[in-house]
Amino acid sequence: MQCPHDVGMARERILTRMAMTPVPIRERVLIGFSTVLVLGVSFLVVFEGLYLAAPLGRDGPSIALYTLIAGLYLAGLWALLVQLHHVWTARIDQRIEDVFELLQRDGLTGLLNRASFIDRIRASNIDGHVLIIDADHFKQINDAHGHYTGDAVLMRLAKTIEIAVGGAGITGRLGGEEFGVFLPGADQKAAQFVGETIRDCVAQSEIITNGLALSLTVSLGGAPHHAVDPVGAAFKLADKRLYGSKAMGRNRLTLDDDIHGQLRADIERDLSVAA
Repeated sequence: MQCPHDVGMARERILTRMAMTPVPIRERVLIGFSTVLVLGVSFLVVFEGLYLAAPLGRDGPSIALYTLIAGLYLAGLWALLVQLHHVWTARIDQRIEDVFELLQRDGLTGLLNRASFIDRIRASNIDGHVLIIDADHFKQINDAHGHYTGDAVLMRLAKTIEIAVGGAGITGRLGGEEFGVFLPGADQKAAQFVGETIRDCVAQSEIITNGLALSLTVSLGGAPHHAVDPVGAAFKLADKRLYGSKAMGRNRLTLDDDIHGQLRADIERDLSVAA
């Protein structure tokens, strides 16, 4: 199975946008025009006042001329201030949105945290499928190589899941080495395809950290979610099926409670890969 290409994690994209948010071209043009107008009129006022020093009256500049100059100056200054206010207000609003988005994300992996993941499912108000994904034998990695390596493995796993799901669903970290995916509008066949893509991409990936090349597999359980039902009902059933995958040898996906049928499907899958 061909794994999708890396598109970058959501948290990384948000941080990049916060650091490099440009001022829109329209605002830059208007600010530049207003600045030139203000500076130009200011120069005229200084030139008239310091160099000509002409009195008002028949032989000097008229009151109308000075009024026109003052009007242009104030208009340009007002336009400049309005544009600056507009630009900085837009930038502040964007920063607030970015910070709010970061607060909804897991600090290590950049995926949605558990609470935000569940909130997104509720907010979607649509039927679909929930997948729960658990890294196989993850404790052994922590015990053998330390928690720093374990964190690197979790970050890589999260990125692989996000890439494999793409725009088909919502991804989140539920806690520890457990992750969740919600596939809005997906039936069991679509959930099977996405789940197998995740499983296969993780199994194919090689995690290199501190000079070590580590391999990893995941077990998955899935269940349908109905918008009228509590999210916890789908989670409970998917979690039960996840442990069914663990009991059947790990590195597999379980979407129903027919263990024998699931085993047949796994054998057919393995035979098709071997062929």
